[in-house]
Amino acid sequence: MSSRGVEELTSSSRIPTTGWLMQSVLPTSEAFAPIHALQHRIALSSVLIMLVVGGLAWLWVRGQLRPLKAAAARLGDMGQGILPRQALPVRYNDEIGQLTSAFNDLLGRIEQQEAQAIEIVSNRRLRKILQNVPGMVFQYRRQPGGQDAFLFASEGAMAIYGVPADAVMADALLIRDLMLEDDKERLFGSMACSAEQMIRWQVDYRIRREDGRIHWLRVDALPERDPEGVVTWFGVVTDITTTKQMEAELRIAATTFQSHEGLFITDTQGVILRVNRAFSEITGYTEQEVIGRTPSILRSGRHDSSFYAQMWQQLAQAGVWSGEIWNKRKSGEVHPEWVTISAVKDADGTISHYVAAFRDITERKETEERIYRLAYFDALTSLPNRRLLGDRIQHAIVSSQRSHECCALFFLDIDHFKLLNDTKGHDVGDRLLADIAMRLTAALRHEDTVARLGGDEFVVMLERLSTDPRLAAASAALVAEKLRAVIAEPYDLDGYRHLTTSSIGVTIFQGEGQQVDALLKQADVALYEAKAAGRNTARFFDPAMQHQINERLALEAALREAIEQRRLALWYQPQVDAAGTTLGAEALLRWIDKDGRIIPTDRFIPLAEETGLIHPIGRFVLHAACQQLAAWASDPRLSEIVLAINISARQFAEPDFVTELQAMLAEHHVPPGRLKLELTESVVLERVDEAVQRMQQLRALGLLFALDDFGTGYSSLSYLKRLPVDQVKIDKAFVRDVCEDAGDAAIARTIVTLGHVLGISIIAEGVETEAQLDFLQACGCDAYQGYLFGKPMPVSQFERFAAAAAVATA
Repeated sequence: MSSRGVEELTSSSRIPTTGWLMQSVLPTSEAFAPIHALQHRIALSSVLIMLVVGGLAWLWVRGQLRPLKAAAARLGDMGQGILPRQALPVRYNDEIGQLTSAFNDLLGRIEQQEAQAIEIVSNRRLRKILQNVPGMVFQYRRQPGGQDAFLFASEGAMAIYGVPADAVMADALLIRDLMLEDDKERLFGSMACSAEQMIRWQVDYRIRREDGRIHWLRVDALPERDPEGVVTWFGVVTDITTTKQMEAELRIAATTFQSHEGLFITDTQGVILRVNRAFSEITGYTEQEVIGRTPSILRSGRHDSSFYAQMWQQLAQAGVWSGEIWNKRKSGEVHPEWVTISAVKDADGTISHYVAAFRDITERKETEERIYRLAYFDALTSLPNRRLLGDRIQHAIVSSQRSHECCALFFLDIDHFKLLNDTKGHDVGDRLLADIAMRLTAALRHEDTVARLGGDEFVVMLERLSTDPRLAAASAALVAEKLRAVIAEPYDLDGYRHLTTSSIGVTIFQGEGQQVDALLKQADVALYEAKAAGRNTARFFDPAMQHQINERLALEAALREAIEQRRLALWYQPQVDAAGTTLGAEALLRWIDKDGRIIPTDRFIPLAEETGLIHPIGRFVLHAACQQLAAWASDPRLSEIVLAINISARQFAEPDFVTELQAMLAEHHVPPGRLKLELTESVVLERVDEAVQRMQQLRALGLLFALDDFGTGYSSLSYLKRLPVDQVKIDKAFVRDVCEDAGDAAIARTIVTLGHVLGISIIAEGVETEAQLDFLQACGCDAYQGYLFGKPMPVSQFERFAAAAAVATA
């Protein structure tokens, strides 16, 4: 660094000869200037070279990557579905070309595997289709040498031929052996024609299966010939037996449709679709006038809606209905027809049409009526004669054998009729007989029979009386008195006022071992006894039965007196649960006579039902039960007691029963859920819809319902499901032998299970032993009633019983 502050480069050299020191000084900027210039030029050259080399390298790399970029773009288009899947082009045999080739190989293998997977799925789908095709799908080849073979047969071969598919493919002759000889020529002839002309092979033929039944089959196949001239058919064989039968039936139906009977076809709504010529001839309506309308245009008005409801019900159940209908022609004339209606069902069993065939039976009815009246009716009174009476008595005997219901036969004679005939003439006598016939007919039920045997002798037959001969005799006695009273009323015989009386002989029969003539003889003997007693009276054939009638009349009088003097009372039998807790009681009617004796209910309740005394008795029971529940409501020990009372069929059917009971509940302030009405099956099942409606009205008042004597009548699960009952009572008839009789045990167990399924409480009555109780508890029975827990007892005793039971279970 010089004194001037300039960096300098100094160089010194001593001259030996002179001893001088030569020094050269040069500023460094001047000394290194060439070097710096050279460095600058080298740097610029290096940058230029690098730019040129980089550009060339970029161009080279771009050229090398162009195939990859094109491949990536094509793969993207193929992935998006723009281009189909295809191999990538290979331009050079370099690394990228090798990579592309490897990708193309992978793509080929993927496509091959996908094709195999598709083929597997297709084969599986095809196999399922073939399994469900209604017939046998086949591939059949016929060799030039005549050797035929099934290359393929579906599993339908078993259903069509009764031969497994494997056996069919192994030996085609198995099928040929099943063919009927008459059809082989037609079958193989059509096959030859199909092979020669290369047309569709379609032919019907028959086979005989191993069970001997003949089936109609149809072949439908297309031929295909290979280069060697071998023909192969691809097709299906189906069973057309049903179709052939239907075709035959259609041909028959087409011929039958134009028969002499009127025919018409309707849809399921009853709209007429087609009629035949006879329809128009019988009704007077043309085809154009009835098509699109319903058969109601033919109604005469003689049949009510219930008639048609029953007809449609039978059609729905049985698919056919036949019967006599009175229809009206276009002219307004009403005439009888015999009609048969059949339901036509499709393959699914659904009704698609109705076919009705009918014929006019006016002439036949008129002829039959004339013949019938001449043969079976009395010309004077139009009453049945002896022949028809015998038929009806025989029918009553048979009916009585089935139902075990008693019948009564009356032999009735007009007192001193001969005197009237002799004094006033036969014309007046005939007029009296005709008037008596009308009075007798009007005084009896429609199902009863009044007949005239001749002269002044009439016979009356009553059917469907009680199964108890004593009650049947009592009913017959009432009818006999009614008939005597009717006959004793004055007559106006063309201005002549006449009074007369009658004598009646009665016999009761129950069907077993009875003969018509013997029954008539018995009634005739009883008639003579009535005449011997002074006439104008009735007598029974059996003297012992007459005594029973007298007893019954006395019992009726005593019962009326007991009702008036309030000698009826309610006793109570406890109803408990498994722990012995008193849940409630059944109120049982007791009649205590003047001497303090209890009259059994089975003696006077049927009598009360028949005489109508059940109505005041029923009102007494309801009133007493409501009054007792009101008294218990204030006692904490008894306030939860549920009281059950029995309701008779007549009482339940009274029009004002609901209103009357509602008034009693309000009068005594009976708490809801404390009064339970026990109804027998016969009460509710006779008219189910009305019973359900009435029960629902009573439930709205807070009443409960129990179904009594379940299983002893015509128990129906469908009815039980509909009835709004809270409890079902197992009848004591099943409980009594439940430990000894497997049938009774099964019935009791079933009733308990059924009740629990339907959410209904089950109570068993008549439980008298610990063994019965154990069995019922094991079944899951909810409540019990019987002598094991307590007999029916007066109210004071029952209150002590319930209080003691409450303390014991507390």
